[in-house]
Amino acid sequence: MAEGYTAIMNDVEHTGEDSADTCMPMMHIDPEDKVWRKRAMRLAKFMEEDWSGINEEGHRHFKSIFFSSNWLDDSPARAFDTPYHVRAVQPALLLWQRTGDRRLQRLFTEWMDGWVYGAIKTEGGKPKGVIPAGIHWPDGSVTYQEGDWWKPGAEGDLGTYEWPKALHMIGTSLLLAHRMTGDDRYLEPLNRMAKIRQEHATHHGSDGPSAPGSAQWCSERMKKSLSGILAKHRFLTGEEQWDPLLLMDANGYVRFRLTGDRSCVRDSLSRSVEGVRLNWESYTSEVRFTDRVMAFGSNYLNHFISAPLPKPDTRLLYQTVTGDVGGFDYFPLNAVQWLTPPKDIAVLVTDTRSDHLTAELYHFGEENRAMGAKFHLLSRGTYKATLLAGTDGDALIADMKLKITPSNQSLFFRLPPRTPCLLRVERRQASSQAERRP
Repeated sequence: MAEGYTAIMNDVEHTGEDSADTCMPMMHIDPEDKVWRKRAMRLAKFMEEDWSGINEEGHRHFKSIFFSSNWLDDSPARAFDTPYHVRAVQPALLLWQRTGDRRLQRLFTEWMDGWVYGAIKTEGGKPKGVIPAGIHWPDGSVTYQEGDWWKPGAEGDLGTYEWPKALHMIGTSLLLAHRMTGDDRYLEPLNRMAKIRQEHATHHGSDGPSAPGSAQWCSERMKKSLSGILAKHRFLTGEEQWDPLLLMDANGYVRFRLTGDRSCVRDSLSRSVEGVRLNWESYTSEVRFTDRVMAFGSNYLNHFISAPLPKPDTRLLYQTVTGDVGGFDYFPLNAVQWLTPPKDIAVLVTDTRSDHLTAELYHFGEENRAMGAKFHLLSRGTYKATLLAGTDGDALIADMKLKITPSNQSLFFRLPPRTPCLLRVERRQASSQAERRP
């Protein structure tokens, strides 16, 4: 890792782990830390100078699936850009999202332009608008040697990259590009795939098994990845076009935010509780590779009990606590970061907008709890915060003042013990032109 990326040669899913899995959490914990920002920029430099280039069609793409900090395998069977390549520059994408850095914007929009162009292609029977599994370097083809568009390469070691693996990574990156530039072109593949999903969702299995690579086949396989992307767009913009699709495919927290039906999120959380009902230590204290902690049930425990236990849904926990309707890893939209230890506390964020946030809080301890909240999505301006007993009870703390600026987004208060509370943060009437800027 001396150069800023692993020197061990492997495919991008695995070489990207050592940098992304350390840098991303630290950038969430301390967004202003210059060390991690510098390391994120180093990844962008690798991409621009070593790992990618402008192909024969005039678009920027990665040159290979296999590379390290000092070597790149340019053999034709491995010469692909894939949705998984987002993994290699994941921290740099987060840095672009937070800073609007112009160099990063140029680099990443060049790259996303290539994926928009690739999605339009119909080579090998690929449905128009569907993001391909890979784009071959340097010719830009979405197939290789007349192979299947959903299988990049001709070698068995590329099965990890078969469609729709990592579709959510490239999809949220396109959404990020739209957010940063305002250019609707970056939404075209997402809207086309949503239309395919909506048109074919009701025909699943009605005419027998769907042909691999067909629109019906894509519809059946894209629903989980696509719903997370569409949910982020829905709650960023308020556009309701794909609400019926989200109500069909999205998880319990998204459905709760759309409908207000608490049973959606309660039932989902209950399955996670059931998942850790046995062998609590395996999830909390036994030594294990971290990416195997949540696989404990499927890899071991479920072989020794009569009824398999569900897998704990850590993404759902992240969503309920932060208000993000998707994941934290790509284009995170965590509306709030709670400045308190993650024990003896329950949180359900119930509404997030650019000028408003509400969250239900419960402290299980016996003494008042010092609490802090850092708001990441509120627009610049002056706000009033109120802590209520229950969802519509008396004000426990009234008229707390909060001024959101680039250097300050935090509020501090004390939470009473064993009392259901509602924190409501609302923007005051803007008093100046500067406050009205987002």
